Amino acid sequence: MRIWLGCPHAAVRWGLAASLTVVCAAIPFRLSAQQAPLLLVSTAWPPFTNEAGQARFALDLVETALGRIMLTSTTRIVSAAEFTPSVTSSRFDGSAAVWKDAQREKYLVFSQPYLENRLVLVGRHGSDVSAQALRLLAGKKIAIVEGYSYGDELDRSGVILRRTGSEEDSLAQLLKGGVDYTLMDDLVVQYLVSAYPKESGARLEIGSTPLITRPLHFAIRNTRPDALSIVARFNTQIRGTLASQARRSELAAGQEPFAIVLGCSDSRVPAEIVFDQGVGDLFVIRVAGNIVAPSQIGSVEFAAERFGTRLVVVLVVRDPEPHAVRDC
Repeated sequence: MRIWLGCPHAAVRWGLAASLTVVCAAIPFRLSAQQAPLLLVSTAWPPFTNEAGQARFALDLVETALGRIMLTSTTRIVSAAEFTPSVTSSRFDGSAAVWKDAQREKYLVFSQPYLENRLVLVGRHGSDVSAQALRLLAGKKIAIVEGYSYGDELDRSGVILRRTGSEEDSLAQLLKGGVDYTLMDDLVVQYLVSAYPKESGARLEIGSTPLITRPLHFAIRNTRPDALSIVARFNTQIRGTLASQARRSELAAGQEPFAIVLGCSDSRVPAEIVFDQGVGDLFVIRVAGNIVAPSQIGSVEFAAERFGTRLVVVLVVRDPEPHAVRDC
């Protein structure tokens, strides 16, 4: 439900002094039965993906978005070589973090990209890592992880590829002199440097130019009858989640709520959800009994004076059962 309250935010803030009573009448708040958890698969690729309790912000981001559409998920971590056979099999429902390629598109419905991986050149200390394009590395031996979908550009670049079992294996090959370079995501590199600052500074040279950029997707097996629905709902929710993260950064400097909402403490009527608003949009005052005591009036006056909020909304809940015991 989207309620615009009759005017744009700016007009509400600066041009409207009003008091509005909204009655939520006969709304049955019932939760539908949750679906069984999605069984997803991924590799261990910190800080994007990992086992629970470890650095895995991509998985956490997807799980948050899925939770908001009433879905839960469990991710099983497999080796890089096992990943593509696993994610394209019927054993799993999909993956929370996957690159797109032609083979995988035969089996999966992909979400819109929600993150971007930027792969930079990593060499031994003292190596030249200034290359601005892969073709400039033609003839060089580069370690890549077997099972990762780096894209066609790498195959056409003229470099000599050495496939390894993991990024740790790629680094080991690099440090032993078996290859000239490896390719790693810049955030993975930052994670590595922060975890091992002395070792990485003394033994590695890290490029700053992304040589490969790969969008990261959530994907569901296309044989699931609800695959398109899940992905469409995920797309809508992840946009809101990412926007809210940017909004939280913006709000760190201060808040400007466009409306003051005085409502009941009833857990079934959260004002932000009722009015389809986000963090920082509403100044909410909740009280059991839905009474207006001096403390509530003081809170309304505080928001009006401190933040310049000009709209006051009184949210009244009416129980759909005429003889039910009132919760508020």
